[in-house]
Amino acid sequence: MSALSTLLCERAQTDGARVALSFKERGAWRQLDWSRVELATSSLRCALRDAGFGAGAVLFVSKRASGHTVLAVLAALSLGGTVLEVGELLRATTSTEPRWAFARNSAEFVSLLEAGAAATLSGVLFDDRHGASLARSTVPVLRYSALVSAESSTREPLHATERCVLEVSLARDSEAKQLLTSWLTQGFELGAPEESESIERDAGELGVSLRIASSETWNAWADALRARFAAPGTRKRRFLEWALAVNAQPLARLRVARWVAALLVVAPLRRALRLRQWRRAVSLDVGPSPETARLLAGLGVRLEPCEGIIARAFEEPVEVTATTTPSSPSVNEFAQSA
Repeated sequence: MSALSTLLCERAQTDGARVALSFKERGAWRQLDWSRVELATSSLRCALRDAGFGAGAVLFVSKRASGHTVLAVLAALSLGGTVLEVGELLRATTSTEPRWAFARNSAEFVSLLEAGAAATLSGVLFDDRHGASLARSTVPVLRYSALVSAESSTREPLHATERCVLEVSLARDSEAKQLLTSWLTQGFELGAPEESESIERDAGELGVSLRIASSETWNAWADALRARFAAPGTRKRRFLEWALAVNAQPLARLRVARWVAALLVVAPLRRALRLRQWRRAVSLDVGPSPETARLLAGLGVRLEPCEGIIARAFEEPVEVTATTTPSSPSVNEFAQSA
């Protein structure tokens, strides 16, 4: 069993009933607890392995990650596979390793066919409960319905935990390994927004306390936020910058000034961002620029490097044991379509 599979099994045993993954579908939040994440991932891993996906195989995924993508990427990495962005699909077509693509829905499936990329694939991992597009496929299609049992949810689950919104694409192998390993070791609730453009809104609905992103994403976020401030050099802008600088000071210093800054600037900014619970910011790589770090500190957010990354997450996987794979093949159907 791979290290990622081991971590997931351990998490499911210790926190099985606690919410692990939240994702949005058609405007409604749905949840999977750790035990169902482990069951769904094991089912996908078993089906992929039986279809020929193993160490060295490649899974191509969209940059727009979803709750479905998290499970697919986790299953592929736990088998020793590699994850790449679907735009790389038409390159290096001479590779002899199995090449699979993950399609979240009919639209992504059709775009694969129209791009002519399907001819280079060993198969397509497809989650579509209607499956109307499958008749056009000329490659094997591995159908699954791992998320059908996910329940609609209010945003206050019985077992509340630290929440994070997915702001990192899983289409890059290194970032996918870091994020998933951190998720499994720390056990926070991972939220997948419905659209990449709705991250801020969905993060506010989740009540996020932790945000994970690359340094590039953090810098772009800071630039976009500063663009909403008053014009540089104006009295309002100078007051805002003073308040953020004061709020970044240690608590024991400038108590009155910090109170004024928090009341008049920081609290309204956090409300405007819909992130009143936000306390931690994690960077997956070298870290954002000093200007971005100062802005985060001024908002009262602690910037940290990515934690929980362990060497055994990259070990060579071995055969998955029967205790972690479902015995029934009814959840996964491997069909050759004409």
